Amino acid sequence: TTGSALDDAYTATVDGGVPAAMTGTDTLLVTGLAEGDHEVLLGDVYNVAGTPTTRLFQNFAIGSELFHKTYGEPGPVETESFISTRDEALLDSASRTRLLDWADDAQHGVVVYTARPSLPPADLASDTALTDTNFGYAPEAELALDLLGLTGRVPLIGQGRVGWLAWRSGRTAADYVKPSPVQALAAVGAIPRSPATCATSA
Repeated sequence: TTGSALDDAYTATVDGGVPAAMTGTDTLLVTGLAEGDHEVLLGDVYNVAGTPTTRLFQNFAIGSELFHKTYGEPGPVETESFISTRDEALLDSASRTRLLDWADDAQHGVVVYTARPSLPPADLASDTALTDTNFGYAPEAELALDLLGLTGRVPLIGQGRVGWLAWRSGRTAADYVKPSPVQALAAVGAIPRSPATCATSA
């Protein structure tokens, strides 16, 4: 997808002023920072609760409704998902058809491999241990996959899959997400196997 959603988020918060719904540390993004406060914005980009940059970006990326469902609290701004409504797919319908026709051959395989936040492995959806990770499995990658018209057609190995594996192994998502070879190996393994199995095998 293109960067149009990020551009729109910038325009909505900077050129358009501070939205009335934004309070507390969220306003740091548009009102300026004291010297040395860059760590507040960029010190831990995987921490949605503690990093206002990530918090606001995720709010615009997945929309306030999914933000609340994902993180258990209201987002800083009431908004739709910019991925779903403002991004533009660079894979046109003809190219998608050729890709899927090619993938139908038993000798071929297709997988989506992205560092975008995503849900955990689908076959672990009922695993109650996932509630202890505090990872916030945002379906950003799933929204992008839907935009491409590939939902249910190809496997997905996003940050949520390797984030679950990192939690299970006592590591951080940054240790396993690309350019780490772990995510690449998980993507290769995802073609014939379940997402959880391929992540563990990698």
